[in-house]
Amino acid sequence: WYQTAGTKDSTAGGAGTLSAVPKEDGSVLSEVRFWRTYMVPNLPVVLHSAGVADWRIAKEWVKGDGTVDVEAIKAACGDCRVTVHDCSSRITGYDTMTTTEMTIA
Repeated sequence: WYQTAGTKDSTAGGAGTLSAVPKEDGSVLSEVRFWRTYMVPNLPVVLHSAGVADWRIAKEWVKGDGTVDVEAIKAACGDCRVTVHDCSSRITGYDTMTTTEMTIA
């Protein structure tokens, strides 16, 4: 998920919620640091900054109050099949990770 500057988390609370997920300024987080810190250990991160405000998802998948518009995501992608990679299971490279296929909704 991502979060634009000045918006609220889509959930509130403690562990297991978006509030417990680390937040990074998307305009300064390098690709290398993103991969090492979040992608390889398979950890979530919320990207925030004015730098992500122009992204299509910021305009189409976020409600006026800053929360994630899950219904819009389901409408656009609900039947789409995606492959989820478990980056923590990487053996020798991207093509050797454990993967799971699922739909968005």
